[in-house]
Amino acid sequence: TMDGVYPYKTLVKSYKHLSAHPKQWKFLYHLSNTRPYEIVMDFHSSLMCERKIRKRMESYDPDVVVSVHPTMNNVPIIATKKISRKKGKHIPFFTVVTDLGSGHCTWFHKDVTKMYIASDRMRSLAKRRGRTPDESLVMSGLPIRHDFAVQAELMGDRTTSAGKTYQKTIRT
Repeated sequence: TMDGVYPYKTLVKSYKHLSAHPKQWKFLYHLSNTRPYEIVMDFHSSLMCERKIRKRMESYDPDVVVSVHPTMNNVPIIATKKISRKKGKHIPFFTVVTDLGSGHCTWFHKDVTKMYIASDRMRSLAKRRGRTPDESLVMSGLPIRHDFAVQAELMGDRTTSAGKTYQKTIRT
């Protein structure tokens, strides 16, 4: 992001590269999905990015903060707490975990107001990795755009001749 420092400001470019190189993605995902990495990343990103991210957040005068990306939890939670203290009002922090079954450790944080999760597996990970209390966890399924549901309905059973015909029309 524009408010981050290296390596955080290269995330979008890195995603593009890694999505084209799945073996590299897998290697980095598993390397970074560990408690030691999380501790180092949380410390480094807090030290290097928190003030700039807090200033950006303050410019929006938020009533609520919603995170939909695993790397945007720890620092924004710290920033939200500081903004709340400064303004003298509680600003809720919500995380919407967009993974169904395997959540990266950076998704989970004990200080969220609410965390929206899609499965029992994610509940278990949130409690174990983030020490997120039960009362903060909301099982809601994965949020999807209505168009996805429409397309899934049109596709029907992909193994039938109608389903196969429909798949051919959307591929061309």
